[in-house]
Amino acid sequence: MVGSRAMKLGCIGCLGTILGLLLLCGVVGGALWAWAGIHATPPLLTVSRAEPDSGAVERKLAEVALRESGRSNRSEPLLFNEPEVATLLWTYLSDAGLGLSPVAVKLRSGRVSLQGRLPLRALIQGSPTGWVASVLPRSTLRSPIWITLVGYVELDPPLGPRRPRYAEATLLETRVGRISVPGWLLSLMLGPRGASLLRWQVPGVVDQLEVGEGRLTLRTR
Repeated sequence: MVGSRAMKLGCIGCLGTILGLLLLCGVVGGALWAWAGIHATPPLLTVSRAEPDSGAVERKLAEVALRESGRSNRSEPLLFNEPEVATLLWTYLSDAGLGLSPVAVKLRSGRVSLQGRLPLRALIQGSPTGWVASVLPRSTLRSPIWITLVGYVELDPPLGPRRPRYAEATLLETRVGRISVPGWLLSLMLGPRGASLLRWQVPGVVDQLEVGEGRLTLRTR
């Protein structure tokens, strides 16, 4: 009787050990899968191979500033092609401390796709997950990973004549490597700057931002 009870307890203990090992294997396997997925190359955007004309971008931005100050009476829409939008985004992200390179931009009706690589360190520094950087080798922190974002951009309603307005991007798809993640998770990983990157000030003279096939149209008042 006593031997039978001991055998049953031993079997329960063996079962618990087996389940524990299976759980551990599942966690380790999941972590390895996620790690490999993060460092994998996603489907790359098919974008224009034309070199961006930095001079044209500067002239268009200068024209916006002239219209904002009332020193230009021109009112025709300003058109930015995909390489020019990529240049604008590269500058914006670099100023925010995210050296995304190379930057690829795909523009479709109402949708913007952005893709590029950045070091793992840049993705997690200053975030609640920043402690991970202290336990990873420097070579791992320097390894580039792909970021893919798809979303749309909207302008806030104007607060008054010539008052600055804000544009805000809403993410519909977010990928780190080949792994799809919620947009809020990427913002969390980027820390305090995460949410601010998706909302930025535009001159009050800007009336509309229209994303079309291969171009961004900026209309002024």
